[in-house]
Amino acid sequence: CPEGAVGTFLAGDNTDLGLEKGILLTSGLATNAVGPNQAGGISESHMTPGDSDLDYFSSLNGGEPSEDACVVELNVFVATNELRFEYIFGSEEYPEFVNSGLGVNDIFALLVKGPGIMGDPNIDNQQNVAIVPGTNTFIEIDNVNSGSNWEYYRDNQNGTSVQYDGLT
Repeated sequence: CPEGAVGTFLAGDNTDLGLEKGILLTSGLATNAVGPNQAGGISESHMTPGDSDLDYFSSLNGGEPSEDACVVELNVFVATNELRFEYIFGSEEYPEFVNSGLGVNDIFALLVKGPGIMGDPNIDNQQNVAIVPGTNTFIEIDNVNSGSNWEYYRDNQNGTSVQYDGLT
């Protein structure tokens, strides 16, 4: 991740985030995530490379290659057939750039690979599990917003504890 793009958080009692603690990965600055939401477009460009896996997903919808990617990779060994992740995807690109046609489309992927997983051969047989439930629709601002898959979108333009304008 670019300098300042990754951090950890402990939400405390005064949060509307929905997670108590975790890792924060951003394409900007982690410190910009702290609310309340008082800016409509806080951003930071690092001018660093994107990620080839994200580029693949973006290309499926005619999007541009990714930039300023922040990636964490883990090797996990489990003794059961279940592994759980909780995530919240937030973006300052909500709502202004949703389906804008400008090639601006924040995207999120949670890729898993291993025995018994039938992944996509275009991305090293990984499977993206960050999808809209019951579909193969991956998480990006053009796919989850106030008009599409709205039940998984939360308008956060008046959020009290998180700066991002929308959350998934």
